[in-house]
Amino acid sequence: MPRSPVPELSEHESLTLAMIARFQPTTVYQVRKLLNESPTTSFSTSPGKMYPIIERLRGRGLIAAERVAGDGRNTERFSVTREGKAAVKAWVKAIRPTYLLPEDPLRTHAGFADMLGRVERARWLTDLRAALQDKLAEIERFTQQRSEGAMSAAHDHALSVTRTRIAWVERMIAAGD
Repeated sequence: MPRSPVPELSEHESLTLAMIARFQPTTVYQVRKLLNESPTTSFSTSPGKMYPIIERLRGRGLIAAERVAGDGRNTERFSVTREGKAAVKAWVKAIRPTYLLPEDPLRTHAGFADMLGRVERARWLTDLRAALQDKLAEIERFTQQRSEGAMSAAHDHALSVTRTRIAWVERMIAAGD
C-alpha cells in the first residue's frame, strides 16, 4: 500500500502545527502562551507535552527551526515546511466519525447522575449550570477582545456549544433529573 504523503498526526500535533503555520515564525513559548490564553481549548501546553510534539513535527520534516540570534537560552523560531502546510490543510479538511459527536465528559457523567441522591443530583446540576455560565462569560469576554479572521469561527462554535450545554442542563433541572 503506498504511503500517504501527509502523515497521520494527533489532534494536539495538528493544532500545534497549525498554530505555528498561522503565527510563523514563532517560538514554542509563543504557541503555548496563545493556547493558554484561549478559553476555547483544553489541550495541555506544559513543556513536557509541547517539546516532544515539536520534536516529532521536526523529525517528520513538517517544521523547520532557526536559532534566535543573541539569545542565551538557545531559543528557536519555527516555521512550517511545504509538507507541514499540506499536513495542516489535510487536518483542516478531515471529517472523521469521531468529530461528529465528540467525546463529552459531561454527557457521560450525566448518564450516571441517577446514581446520586435527588438532592445531590440537583446540587450537581446547579453547580454545573453555574460553571457553564462562568465559562460562557469568559468566552464572550475573550471573543470581544480578540476574535478575528478564521479564529472567530472557533469562538462562535465555543459560544454556541456552551449555550446549548446550559440549555441542556436547564432541561435536566426542570425535569428533576
